Amino acid sequence: MRRRTEPQSVTWTFARTRRRRPRRLPLFLLMIPLMFGVLGAPGNAPTVHGDELSDAKAQRARILQQIAEQKAAIATLNVLQTGLSADIRQTNTELRAINADLKATRARIVALQRRIALVTDAYEGLVAQLGILDAQLVRVEAEERAKRTDLFERQTLLAERIRSAYDTDRTSLLESFLSGGTFTDLLAEMSYFIDVGEQDKALAAKIAKDQETLAALHQTVEETRLTTNELRKETAAQKRELDRSLVELKEAQARLKKLERETARQLAEQKRAYAELVRNKANVKRAIALAAQRQRELAAKIDRLVEEAGRRGNIPSIYNGKLKWPLIGRISGEYGCSTYPGYAPGNGCENYHNGIDIVAP
Repeated sequence: MRRRTEPQSVTWTFARTRRRRPRRLPLFLLMIPLMFGVLGAPGNAPTVHGDELSDAKAQRARILQQIAEQKAAIATLNVLQTGLSADIRQTNTELRAINADLKATRARIVALQRRIALVTDAYEGLVAQLGILDAQLVRVEAEERAKRTDLFERQTLLAERIRSAYDTDRTSLLESFLSGGTFTDLLAEMSYFIDVGEQDKALAAKIAKDQETLAALHQTVEETRLTTNELRKETAAQKRELDRSLVELKEAQARLKKLERETARQLAEQKRAYAELVRNKANVKRAIALAAQRQRELAAKIDRLVEEAGRRGNIPSIYNGKLKWPLIGRISGEYGCSTYPGYAPGNGCENYHNGIDIVAP
């Protein structure tokens, strides 16, 4: 019998004498900028749209708006401080004047107190805004550190993938097909390569976006830190000006109180002097009335004596005889006016009596 030889199935089997490393050096060189790019804040980062980047830009815009508002508040406070200092100096000048108007000066000091209250409120608001900016600076710095860490981790992961793809022995697609694998295995391996490539591409895009986000955060940190330091210096200067205004206002208030006490003392002395004058006037009036009364009584007594002497026909004279009328002589003055100091004043005369004076020949 003739032995029949069974036909053997022919398959694509070739013994692999060596494994060929894929040439991935160009891909590795292309990935180097993504792995070891600027970890800090690049000046001109490419525009990449994303939620974190948009949030970082919006946050920077808000901080810049707050800084602008604080600068405007400092400018307003500076104007208030300048006018306040000038008014306080004017008030002190008026208080040093001899003829100071206390009522007007007191009203000016009350107005200055209200203005200082406004300046104090503005300064406290400025300090509060500065505290908010400091807190935001701390938060943005923390976000920058976190984003820097995320970027480093993603760059490390991408570098590890590239090194793994470059260093690991892989068979080419043709070798896999000729080694006896099925077409399904070939498609699976191709799909794996595609998936890994897409993941690397997505990771690279994420790294690029993280770099731009980090750049925006870093720019915000630097601008906020610089501006906050400037605002802190300006705020300190405003505080020194406010303290100086408060000292000047206290000096003006003390000077006003001293002047008011002196004015009150002088007014009290004037009142006492006026009261004494009123009392003296009343005493003088009573004395004049008493002198006039005594003068009238004396005149009445003289008239009575003259009348009695006339009835007796014995008018007093050096001759002790009868009086011849008219007498020869010169009238020495107007009726009632005499030079004798014993008479009280009256009827426009310094010394008045009811009669005339005739000078003997």
